[in-house]
Amino acid sequence: MIYPGQQLPYLLSAGIGGLFLLGIGVMLWLSADMRDEWHKLDSIERAILEQGMAWTPAAAPERKVVESNRKAVAQRATTGG
Repeated sequence: MIYPGQQLPYLLSAGIGGLFLLGIGVMLWLSADMRDEWHKLDSIERAILEQGMAWTPAAAPERKVVESNRKAVAQRATTGG
């Protein structure tokens, strides 16, 4: 007769190894997904540059708001307020 207590080491070692392999698989999957996203962004940027629609500060006025917000946050961080 097989006792469950004697099978626990096999179950635990397989479980730990399985979780390790699962973690590696998820990491590789996310890495491939990020690589695909970067390729899409590169192709979009290339298409924009080919059409002569390069980014200019006048084309994106909201950038000024973001930069002023960053400066305000940085100033509050340095002054402690």
